[in-house]
Amino acid sequence: MRTIVHLSDLHFGRVYEPLLQPLIEVIKTIKPDVIAISGDLTMRAKDDEFKKAKLFLDSLPFPQVIVPGNHDIPLYDIYSRFFSALTRYRKNISEDLAPVYKDETMVMYGLNTARSLAFKRGRVDLEQVGKICAEFDKLPPEVLKIVVSHHPFDLPITFSASNLIRKHAKAMDMLIKAKTDIFLAGHTHTSLIAHISDHCKVLGYSSLMIQAGTATSIRTRGEHNTFNILQLDFPVLQVNSYLWDEEKKVFLPQLVKKFTHTDNGWLA
Repeated sequence: MRTIVHLSDLHFGRVYEPLLQPLIEVIKTIKPDVIAISGDLTMRAKDDEFKKAKLFLDSLPFPQVIVPGNHDIPLYDIYSRFFSALTRYRKNISEDLAPVYKDETMVMYGLNTARSLAFKRGRVDLEQVGKICAEFDKLPPEVLKIVVSHHPFDLPITFSASNLIRKHAKAMDMLIKAKTDIFLAGHTHTSLIAHISDHCKVLGYSSLMIQAGTATSIRTRGEHNTFNILQLDFPVLQVNSYLWDEEKKVFLPQLVKKFTHTDNGWLA
């Protein structure tokens, strides 16, 4: 059994303080093999926000795959935005913008999609995608192949396609051909657990798009604070969404979906 905790859109600078300690406690109880954090650690990419985010991350003593989001690039500090976009992220969080986690059952690659020009929508680096695909091609089918990005490759049908990451079609074509099993993302503060082919009409392999809402921010956009837990007992994957219960002051499991891995990807 392997367990992944998926957090996103922490937005330190605009967090809901009462849920921080309960979140830390429930993750420690879960004891994940790895934590994936899909971007937007801060609200305005300020040093003090990054430092608070780092303290939170350091309180979780598990391997972590962290990628930056668009809010981790300064917005109003124009010089920093265009000439040192991720300097504060590198200084406070990690120098590694393409982190990797590997064990005998899964390989997880972080894909940086945060860009100064494509600020909100983000953009994918096809060269980095090519390197990830080359590594995935070497892996046997029973090893789970996961990509973590801030901006999503797929969205619920209620969202316009203009919200999708730039160059997503080409990147997705490459990654599906490499039999990427799971795409983890955030950005929209909206949860999603679905087959990518449901919306993008990608043929040949059935991958999963798993988005997390905001784990800690007050900017919930109509959805409770939430995070995901993925439990793999190959070939079965179970995905739980945990939601914050304001009355009980705890995160509780609210949604469970199960999938079975086949030669052609996932079956519900």
